[in-house]
Amino acid sequence: MAIEAGMEAIYERPWDYDLEHEGDEEDVRFYLELTRRLRPRRILEFASGSGRVTIPLAAQAASLDYEIVGLELADTMLAESERKKAELEPAAQARVRFVKGDIRDWNCPDPFDLVITPCSSLAHMLTLDDRPM
Repeated sequence: MAIEAGMEAIYERPWDYDLEHEGDEEDVRFYLELTRRLRPRRILEFASGSGRVTIPLAAQAASLDYEIVGLELADTMLAESERKKAELEPAAQARVRFVKGDIRDWNCPDPFDLVITPCSSLAHMLTLDDRPM
């Protein structure tokens, strides 16, 4: 698969990306606790990557009655997220959706109660024109 313009090669290798973050669960615990505390109905994760944060959030989604959308640009990361989603319980699978899109221009007609961008993903916005509006 071709790498999107400006995208680093690591995003074409989700297994390497996950290996790089192995044991790095502090942010995952933070977002799990945040959702337990805030009780959002709809969550959007920008730059959801391989689902490293999205999948654990989806696993608790049914018990807290929310849905989550993971927005990702890289096809390989989306494929890995879908693979991980297939391993979830059916109730959790029904609560998560992965969408291909670019955070710089993606629009959704339905509002979200919580928008997260883990792992410094906004650091990829290198110019003022890259800022989501």
